[in-house]
Amino acid sequence: RLLAGTSAKRRCLSRGTTPEVLESRVLLTAEYKLIRDIFTGANTEGSRPASFTQVGATTFFTANTPSGGIELWKTNGTANGTILVRDILPGLRGSEPQSLTNVNGVLYFTADDGVNGRELWKSDGTTNGTVLVRDILSGPSGSNPVELTNFGGQLYFAANTVTSGQELWTSNGTFAGTTQVLDINSG
Repeated sequence: RLLAGTSAKRRCLSRGTTPEVLESRVLLTAEYKLIRDIFTGANTEGSRPASFTQVGATTFFTANTPSGGIELWKTNGTANGTILVRDILPGLRGSEPQSLTNVNGVLYFTADDGVNGRELWKSDGTTNGTVLVRDILSGPSGSNPVELTNFGGQLYFAANTVTSGQELWTSNGTFAGTTQVLDINSG
């Protein structure tokens, strides 16, 4: 029962109560297993897989290797089906793919190939089908696309250009279909 006294505090007192069983629960257990050791050798950090993105029956992700840096990988849940998609920037640095986004069964992401800077890429899961969509800002600094978003089956993102600064862009996965939506804050 609730008692109110002259003090500002209220106390809830109960007498003679017993615990009531509300529901029975079953605890689920899970087994974890290593699918593939991507970063082999004496390494305590591992490959640091991240950015898991489902596209159909394939899960794309980024992972680090001692010889290739951070690159785009894919898995179907088996050791043989867990492979590097493409070494976009050969060497120790890696292209560091970011913002993995599924739009209508195509993976879009940003990566730095060491020539064009960070730009928009797409992948169908094959080496030859992992390509630069458009070099929006020529040169090694890149347009740095961010906030890749699937809206109504269309890709939208923000990217930088010399003439417009950072503005809203859209892409259908082709060079010609990757365009600035509007110069919202001109100059």
